[in-house]
Amino acid sequence: MGRNSDALINEMRKEVSQIRIIKLIGAKNLIKEVIHYDPSKNSKYKTIINMIDEAIVDELKVQEKSMQALRQ
Repeated sequence: MGRNSDALINEMRKEVSQIRIIKLIGAKNLIKEVIHYDPSKNSKYKTIINMIDEAIVDELKVQEKSMQALRQ
């Protein structure tokens, strides 16, 4: 029973993480559209976009850990 509940919890975490990634990507795209983002220019907006990218990478790491936990 414990192993099944752990697998279920990990699957739920993965699903929540995927939803976060989708929302982060949507926010990033919206911000780029609104500010007419130009990656060649240094601006405060570039920092915001980079922060969103870092958050996406963090969420992908959460998913990777969940998948590794399922394998064990």
